[in-house]
Amino acid sequence: MILTTEEINYVSDRLNRHDIKFQEVYDELKDHMLTAIENLRTQGDTRSVETLWQEVVKAQFPGWWPFEDIVKQYQTAYRRKIKKALWANVRHYINWQTIPAMLILVVIGFYLPNTKVVSICMIVALFLVSIVPYIYIYRAARVIKTDKGKQSLVKNYVTSQANFLVLIINLLFNLVANLSREWSPAAFLGPMQYPPVIFMAMLVFFVIYCLGCIRLSRQQFKIA
Repeated sequence: MILTTEEINYVSDRLNRHDIKFQEVYDELKDHMLTAIENLRTQGDTRSVETLWQEVVKAQFPGWWPFEDIVKQYQTAYRRKIKKALWANVRHYINWQTIPAMLILVVIGFYLPNTKVVSICMIVALFLVSIVPYIYIYRAARVIKTDKGKQSLVKNYVTSQANFLVLIINLLFNLVANLSREWSPAAFLGPMQYPPVIFMAMLVFFVIYCLGCIRLSRQQFKIA
């Protein structure tokens, strides 16, 4: 038996009373509850939707906070899925076609002059590459629609992977750079002291990771 609009709205209203901030989790729980109640109706249970709601919740989500555990499990599972997918995409771009190009770039780094100008150019290149996946994902995520007051689990977790490169930049040029200036034994750790080959190796990694993030967003946002 198909539920009426009023009964569907009742299920939505009851779910909204719980702190389910992610749209994808909310939608999945709503579909689950509607399916469970519809199954009971199909079996001939004509009791009110309020009674059926309580019965399904008590049977499948026991406890004082019936949906808390399932929400946490969903988030944990998706976080693992995203990380696994990202590194699979990174490995996708490390193949017999790209490895020679990466090696050539690293070798070129040995022959670049170790000057301030080269260091600044490499730092700027790292910074630009680091923000590319974030900008791409931000624009691509506009295809995801959420209800008022809810967030997208997919958008948040994919964006968090893109922030990894920005985190490295901040770590190097804030924490490590400050440490090298304040503590003389660590002066060699300052990014401006790195030889060009180190910057080139970092740039290669940044580009591969950037491509992996872009491919991940296309997979998760279902962009053709």
